[in-house]
Formats: sequence, C-alpha cells, structure tokens
Amino acid sequence: MPAPKECPLTYQASPFKDKGGIPGASPQGAANSACAGTIDALSALVDYRPYQRLDVYAGVVYSWVTGGITSGYIHSANIAPTAGMRLSF
Repeated sequence: MPAPKECPLTYQASPFKDKGGIPGASPQGAANSACAGTIDALSALVDYRPYQRLDVYAGVVYSWVTGGITSGYIHSANIAPTAGMRLSF
C-alpha cells in the first residue's frame, strides 16, 4: 500500500500581546502610568510547496496600539503584508 501523500499547503496564525513586560524594553509612554497602553498584533501565514524545492508564501501582520502609548505613533493601526517565493538547492 503506498504511503499517504503529504499536503503541500500549511498555514499558521498567531496573536501577540505586549504589556511592556519585556526586560530592558520600555514602550513609549511607559515612564508615566497615566500614559501606559498596549501593543497588540495578529499575524497569518500561508506556505504552499508545489514542488520539492519551491515554496510560495504569503503573510500579513495587523498591529495596533491603544492607550496613551498611541501619542508616539502617526497611525494607531498598521497592516504589513508580504509575499514571495523561495527556491532551495
């Protein structure tokens, strides 16, 4: 009996939430508790492998800031898409 064929399509989605608890990092506005805020992000990735040595991928990250921390940003929300192909030898 032949082995089952592996699906060439994979995906991944992950949330990210930063409350400023990273050691050595201080988000803008964190020095004053009245100006504190959060940085949040959602991301998604699709990776398709039509051939053994070729990956075609696309991804997007949507991030936003809330609270007093937004005073340091031009826009409070951002969308960062990416797409490409990788040929490995």
